[in-house]
Amino acid sequence: MDRSAARRILGAGIGPAVRESLDAVAESTTAAGQPRYSPATLDRLRAAIAGRTHAKAIYELCHLLNAADALGIGRDRLERFFFGYGVASAGSFKARIDTLLAKQGGWRRPGIERVADGVDLTYRDDRAAGPVRFFVHFGRMPFLSALLDFLVALASYRAIDAAIREMLAEPSTIQAVQRAANRITSLINRDLADELESAQTSSKFQAMIDLLAPDEGSELALDDTAVLGFWSERSADEDGDYRTFVAVFDLFVAFLRALEAAEARRSIDGAAPIVDREGAEVDLGSVDEMLGRAAGDDADEETRLADLVGAWRSPLGLLDEEPASRVKFLNRREREALERLVDAGPEAIDLPLSVLRAEVFGLVQARLTQALRRGAGREERAALMRPAQGESYEDWRQRWSKLRAHIERMQKAALHVLARDGLPESTDLASVDLAANDAPAFDPKRLAEVLEECRRAFRGFARQGFDDATAQDPDGKAAFRAGLGVLLEVDRCLSAYLALLDRIGREAPPLAARFAEDGMTFARQFAKLYQVT
Repeated sequence: MDRSAARRILGAGIGPAVRESLDAVAESTTAAGQPRYSPATLDRLRAAIAGRTHAKAIYELCHLLNAADALGIGRDRLERFFFGYGVASAGSFKARIDTLLAKQGGWRRPGIERVADGVDLTYRDDRAAGPVRFFVHFGRMPFLSALLDFLVALASYRAIDAAIREMLAEPSTIQAVQRAANRITSLINRDLADELESAQTSSKFQAMIDLLAPDEGSELALDDTAVLGFWSERSADEDGDYRTFVAVFDLFVAFLRALEAAEARRSIDGAAPIVDREGAEVDLGSVDEMLGRAAGDDADEETRLADLVGAWRSPLGLLDEEPASRVKFLNRREREALERLVDAGPEAIDLPLSVLRAEVFGLVQARLTQALRRGAGREERAALMRPAQGESYEDWRQRWSKLRAHIERMQKAALHVLARDGLPESTDLASVDLAANDAPAFDPKRLAEVLEECRRAFRGFARQGFDDATAQDPDGKAAFRAGLGVLLEVDRCLSAYLALLDRIGREAPPLAARFAEDGMTFARQFAKLYQVT
């Protein structure tokens, strides 16, 4: 994925009103039927809106509006300057400015000059002795034109026009431009408030793109190397947003999910096929009907879209809700060992080493943070920079393997409870003929053996809910039924991830060597962050 594609991801968190306004700008054409704006201009506009960096651009637009007003005559002079001259490009804006200057013999008021690369404006500052200058580059004008197009499409034209007219009533003062920019920004922020994902999330996504793919056309790799590299580069930032490796890992997981959501939305908008995580095409039928059916008509669009494309949600929280909460399927230690892996879900397969690093070195960093807060000395902090005994990558692989075996036994125990409803207790399993009606050949003795394994698994647990009273109670059966669904999902996560770790372990370098190398990398960075050196 290149930088331009990554920037489009920033539009994944926008609501329908903003998306419709952006689409209207993208569909704008000249009198000859040509697209008014280039794909690069539209990408910049989408990134500015989704990334909430539009305030500075609106201020710049107000200066260009001021210059445009000084170029023409007639009530529609602004509309003709921005939208009446064909395709929006740096060259076309340069040509239209030169044409208007030649036609009317210069600017209609002083303080504005056409220079080699753009327009230079000089203002009176009522709060300072000297003048204030502002420069608008020709190369920025197509984007600013698209921004104006968007503002008018999203907000009230009358309100935007009133702010512009008020500015043009006293165009020679910088305060008039600032007031207009602030007023328009406030109008837009009000409309954007419920339409965009958090500004903090958008700015972090942008920081990732800027660091990992700094140039247009450069490739953006979202892998384990990128996660570690980003954390190493940004963890010492003064704002502390990227200080912990766990926070950076979570950010990359969120970014991967934003990418998936953006691709799904683009497929819907462009009538392209939507595929689920297994690569199978989703049969939409009516898109609106499908989106409503996926999560209920009252669900928000993001929830419906997530359900449609199979976006991952950790099932572990369901164990805390009725009816599953009646049974102790996982204790606290088991839950903690599973939580990060299961929360990441499919993204753990994209970032397998980062999961291990977050578990092992995330714990080391948490201990260092606590030590620093309580005023621990340098020697104590230095001693905490390495993982404790039993916290290596191989230790965690074995821990997850044991948990998977535990979850498989738990599934059998749940099946023991649910099988009581499926077959009467008096049924002689050895005599049941399940090979009728052309079904595959079946060994009834094997069924008896399986159900006996399930019964033994149930008897082998001494924790809440694993008793005959709960198993025979309708609410207890509902608890086991709900819990079994969660266990199956968790088992899928564990199975896929452990299979990948086994494959990684067979490659060079093996897990033990990776653990040793990562230990040195994290120790160096921890030494900087926690004043050990």
